[in-house]
Amino acid sequence: MDVVGGYPSAPASRALEIRLLGRWDVRRMDGSAVTEREWRTGKNADLVRILAVNAGRTVAVKTVLEALWPDSDDRRAQASLRTAVSLARAVVGHEHLERTDAGLRLRGVWVDVVAFRHLAAQAHHALRAGDHPIAAMLVRDADDLYLGELRAHDEGADWLAGERQRLAGEYLALLCDGAEAAIADDNGGEAVQFARRALAADPFSERGSRLLMLALRASGELPLAVQEYERCRRLLADELGIDPSPQTQAVYLELLRGDPADLPSGQSPVDAGSLVLVGGDAAQGSEALADAFLQSAMAKRLPARDFERSRREALAVAELPLRPSTRIRALTIAALPDALLGRPRAAEPILERAADLGDVADHDPFRTRLDVLSCLVEHDTDTAGFAGWWSSAAAWTQTDLDINWMWLSLRIAAERHDYDTMRTCLGQPVAPSAGPLARRIYALSAAMAMAELGDSAGAVAGLRDVVVAEQRACSTLLLPEALARLVLLQAHTNPVEAHRDAAWLDRILEQSPPLPREWCLRLLARAELESSRGRLASACADAATAVQVAQDNGLRILETIAHGHWLRHFESARVWSARELPASLPRLRLAMSSFDRPAETPLRLAH
Repeated sequence: MDVVGGYPSAPASRALEIRLLGRWDVRRMDGSAVTEREWRTGKNADLVRILAVNAGRTVAVKTVLEALWPDSDDRRAQASLRTAVSLARAVVGHEHLERTDAGLRLRGVWVDVVAFRHLAAQAHHALRAGDHPIAAMLVRDADDLYLGELRAHDEGADWLAGERQRLAGEYLALLCDGAEAAIADDNGGEAVQFARRALAADPFSERGSRLLMLALRASGELPLAVQEYERCRRLLADELGIDPSPQTQAVYLELLRGDPADLPSGQSPVDAGSLVLVGGDAAQGSEALADAFLQSAMAKRLPARDFERSRREALAVAELPLRPSTRIRALTIAALPDALLGRPRAAEPILERAADLGDVADHDPFRTRLDVLSCLVEHDTDTAGFAGWWSSAAAWTQTDLDINWMWLSLRIAAERHDYDTMRTCLGQPVAPSAGPLARRIYALSAAMAMAELGDSAGAVAGLRDVVVAEQRACSTLLLPEALARLVLLQAHTNPVEAHRDAAWLDRILEQSPPLPREWCLRLLARAELESSRGRLASACADAATAVQVAQDNGLRILETIAHGHWLRHFESARVWSARELPASLPRLRLAMSSFDRPAETPLRLAH
């Protein structure tokens, strides 16, 4: 056999030894080292490096010429190669460097690169076969050989860059195999080390991230496992603009469950088994992870308007065997954007699921938030059961400083023209324990109430405060409604600011599709701008479309408000001449053409 038999991790005593990984070292069979002076030129050394990487295989002459003398003509390159081969033979021994018609090759040598690749392949095969102790041993042997990246005299050579990249990928795979084998071998400490080294080599490696989460879990470091998922998620989002893969998200959710379960195809049974908590209370650990997960949803997903993902992940947490209060909290977060921004039909079944969970005190803060959202849905859809919810909300507002009931009461009172309740709520101090999101929703509802009470200046100032608070929180959750209401208030009194806010609103909703409430308010704001320019046909059309949007989504209160805007624009339009009014009707009909049914009331009145 030309390459020293079986490729052990150490050279045989009678082999020429060549080390390329992290250092350049050639030793003859007698143990003596080749000095730099003996190579005469860097090209001679690089010739041996190219042949060593391919030890055991013949390298075509053309390949060598292109690698070492890419800019020389064929005649000069061939002459240079003959000289280099002669000098290299003098250094390593004629018996080790053979030239044939097919090309050049090394014989009777041990090369660390080839040994590394051989051991890495054996380790991967053992891992897939379930021989985890053997795999771990082979990984350690291969890891001992990889002392650094491949180097050469000509560091800018194309052949070196390609070979270095391939070796880096193979080393990353080896480290991940080592982590997986260590987890299966119940060696959490070594698994963490291998996984961390894999991520040091490639921070974007999702396999490395998944293995580190599992290794940290096996070592009892649950908070660190959560932090690793967040690191991976942020890096992928910030640098690549993508989410973690379904496999990575699945591992994270399995960590939350706290017990073994099936993982996506391609992961070994060892991965699932490592999900069991080591040395601790599994239920307590799962509650802690669920809490961290839901905090992330409130602090990151919702402010970034990542509604679908927030809902999907919160619903997944709600399926876990956790405390009822934790599951209610998860369901409340899942329903929050739909209830707050006008998708009551999507929020209702989620809120009903949460209401069915028992063993939660009436004054539990999560139960309170559930009741608030349920009341809001009943208000938006104007159902028969709303009266009971509203009585409860009004009573709570007068006896308790809970900010959730306060913003709810302000919003409902403003949209139902309940002036006494608005004045009562505005006179109440804000609860000191209120969170930042609840404070921003309260400020938005308070501005709505001030506008309804005729304090336009106070309403504009309050809405500006909401905009600033949203920016400081890096949030766009409430920005669309705040901006739309600023446009509605200032379209006629401060058109420059109104147009600037409208453009900002359009940019936000181009990046994130609006939910129905935002869509309706945007249309009403646009109608107000069109009215301020004297484009009354367009104003009527936009307001009519807002009526249709509210109607299609079951938002009966918002439909009534939009209809009031339409009537006001239509009354203004009645000053048109008899000739101008019929000419505007096609504009109204065109606005309705994309919906399932026309906005019958506005069009009938127009006729």
